[in-house]
Amino acid sequence: MTIETGRRICIDCLIGFEFPKDEREAKVYRDLGLNPPRRCEHCRRNNRLRKEWRERGRETYDALCSDCGQWAVVPFQPQPGRPIYCYECHAKRYPDRHETNPGR
Repeated sequence: MTIETGRRICIDCLIGFEFPKDEREAKVYRDLGLNPPRRCEHCRRNNRLRKEWRERGRETYDALCSDCGQWAVVPFQPQPGRPIYCYECHAKRYPDRHETNPGR
């Protein structure tokens, strides 16, 4: 199976992204026979977080990240005047609170 490479548009945020990022990612998709992603990496992570939290019985909320301006999924109701960070920005600010697995 060949993997179609190039620029794609995310079906959630409508921002363009390159697929695959590198040959390793292409190999994983090719070896497993997966279709290319329809969402950018950021939106895929948000969907995974939303699913994990809902499975744990937590309500999720959408908010704009105070650093990068992308949408973030959080397990608490955002309060006016308090910053909200997406997963990536939160990991940069508080690296000790995040797993060392970069694929997560």
